Amino acid sequence: MQKFKITIFFLTISLLSINCSKEKWPRIKYEVNTNSTSEIAYTMTSGSINYETVSGNWSTSFRGRQGNMIFLSATHTALFGNTTIRVFINGELSFIETTNMPGQIIAIQEIIP
Repeated sequence: MQKFKITIFFLTISLLSINCSKEKWPRIKYEVNTNSTSEIAYTMTSGSINYETVSGNWSTSFRGRQGNMIFLSATHTALFGNTTIRVFINGELSFIETTNMPGQIIAIQEIIP
C-alpha cells in the first residue's frame, strides 16, 4: 500500500509539472483569410521572418514561449474583397486586423502573454 501511495504522489507531481510547462509554451495559431491573394510575413519560434503568397484561407500553428514576440502581417493585393489576419492563443482569438484597401499592409506584433 505504501508503494501505491508513493507512485500516486509522483504521478501527481509529474502531471502538475506538465501542466505548468504548457502554460509557458502556449499554442499559437496564425490565420489569414483573403478573397484573392495576399503576401504574408510571419515569425514563429526561430524569430526569422517567413514569407509566403497565399490565396483563400491559410493557417499555421506552433508553441511559443511566454514573453516572446509574435508577428503576422499581410498585404492586401486585390482591388476588391477583404484580407483578415487573426492570432489565436490556446484556441482563443487574441488579435485581429482586417482591410479592404488595395496595397494596404495589416500587421499584428505582440508579446505572448
